[in-house]
Amino acid sequence: MIEEPPPHLVFVFCTTELQKMLGTVRSRCQTFVLSRPRLPELVRYLKRVAEGEGIEAPEAALALVARSARGSFRDAVSTLDQLSSATEGKVSVQAVLQLLGAVEEEALFRLCDFVVDRDTAGALTFLEELADQGQDLGRLVTELLEHLRHVMLVQHMGEVPDSLPLTDETRERLRAQANQLGEATVLRLCDLLAVAVDDLRQGGDPRLPLELALVKVTRPAADLSRESVGYRLEQLEQRAASSPPSEPSNTVLQGSVEEARIEDAPEREPPSLELEQLQEAWQRTILPAVEERSIPTASMLREAHPAQLANDTLTVEFPAAASFHRQLAEEPKNATLLAEALYEVTGRRLALDFALGENGGEGPAEEEQPASEEEIVQLMKDTFDAHEVEEGP
Repeated sequence: MIEEPPPHLVFVFCTTELQKMLGTVRSRCQTFVLSRPRLPELVRYLKRVAEGEGIEAPEAALALVARSARGSFRDAVSTLDQLSSATEGKVSVQAVLQLLGAVEEEALFRLCDFVVDRDTAGALTFLEELADQGQDLGRLVTELLEHLRHVMLVQHMGEVPDSLPLTDETRERLRAQANQLGEATVLRLCDLLAVAVDDLRQGGDPRLPLELALVKVTRPAADLSRESVGYRLEQLEQRAASSPPSEPSNTVLQGSVEEARIEDAPEREPPSLELEQLQEAWQRTILPAVEERSIPTASMLREAHPAQLANDTLTVEFPAAASFHRQLAEEPKNATLLAEALYEVTGRRLALDFALGENGGEGPAEEEQPASEEEIVQLMKDTFDAHEVEEGP
């Protein structure tokens, strides 16, 4: 039947997995690959339907309807029909937003503009306004991620792909914003918004993760996570690459060029740091950084905590019963490892001071008994992951 069908019979096979069709069947068929219509095609079709049905709808409203249909003529026409019935034939942009819960493109561009300006207060205030207007924040997260994907594509491809469902006006604005947002900022914000998406899947409220994402990307110095440190380093590298070093004066000797550049370069103010930030990042970020350098040192420091920060000197406090661990921490090798980890996370060169807890020197005045041999051996095992080796005869 397939090889020699009668003239009045035509077989039509439809599939979304063409690669699974048998070769013997595909060789006897003509193959037509159907693709989703692009946004301009959907808008033109909706405009023709609206004119034929006497529906008043601006092109911006039709573009929102077409974008929500995601390449489906049927869904687009069905949505337009519902809007026409609900608005008595006068469809507005606000009516589309209310019915679909969609996010206006202007809101997405404004949020990204706040990120460009590092305006944390403006971003949070605008987010509060959207929530008061009844905007679905879960939809806002997904739409913002889609918008950032478009920005990322423009940054890496050098142009706006024709496949993106955008109007001509939006394409120009997207190209301009892609030049303003740094690539590292886009990637960092996508990673942070992924947390909000996970909360959505688990039925959580996306508002707090969305606010945290905006705060962390507009104020990276307030975030001591290792991802934020990498993001800040990438930003510094980009700024250094974009600003070429100034040419040295002819009167400067060749051997003194580097010294002259260092002297003429303006000193960068180190990032601000609070004790609460260190306490919050101690277990989550600082100790893992130490652990990458030395696992025994990190294990020894796990029972300590930052107790005081004054004049770039950090006091690390151990429990009263951990005097031996405090002595180990004071050794130059271990103290240097901790100082390097602190600099990696905070960007500050901190001096270190080690102390016992407040009850370390209080209590009855009795002499401290020296540790027994068994206690010392057990402590060495726990601290350095050691084991006893019996000597031969």
